[in-house]
Amino acid sequence: MNSNEDIINPSVEVKSLVLASGADIVGIADPYKLAEVSGKKNPFSVMKSTKSVIIFGICMPKEIMERVPESKYQIMLANHFSKLRRIAKKVGSWLEEKGYNSYPCHDQDNIEHKKAAQLAGLGKVGNHTLLITPQYGPRVHLNSVLTDYPLNFD
Repeated sequence: MNSNEDIINPSVEVKSLVLASGADIVGIADPYKLAEVSGKKNPFSVMKSTKSVIIFGICMPKEIMERVPESKYQIMLANHFSKLRRIAKKVGSWLEEKGYNSYPCHDQDNIEHKKAAQLAGLGKVGNHTLLITPQYGPRVHLNSVLTDYPLNFD
C-alpha cells in the first residue's frame, strides 16, 4: 500500500464524522476571522485555546415548514436542536479521544454560528440576517464545536 494512502487529512476526517453523525452541511472556520466579525460573541470568549471552529447544520425540510401546524413545528424544532447538540457532543468526544480539547456549543452559547458558516463557505448571511445556503436556502439550523485541533479552514 502506498504510504500516501495511509495518510488521512484531519479536516476531511472530521467533516466525514460530522456528516455521518447526521449533519447535512459542515465546514471549518478560522476562529481569528470569526472573532474579527463577532465582537464579544467570539470563540475565544468560550474557549481561549480555539484553533478551529467546526460549523455544521441540519436542514428543516420545506414541506414541514409549509404544512405542519405550529404546535407540531415547535416539537420538530426542539428535536432539531436536540440533534444538533448530540452531533456536537459526539464530535467533541471524538476530538478528546484524539487528544484535543473541544467545546461542543449549545444554543445559549455566545457564538455567531451564521457568521462562522459564512466564513466556512456554507452560505451567505443576507440583509435579513438569515444564512442562505445553496442547497437548502434559509432552512438550516446550525451548531459548532470549538477545538484546539489545528484543522484546514474552508
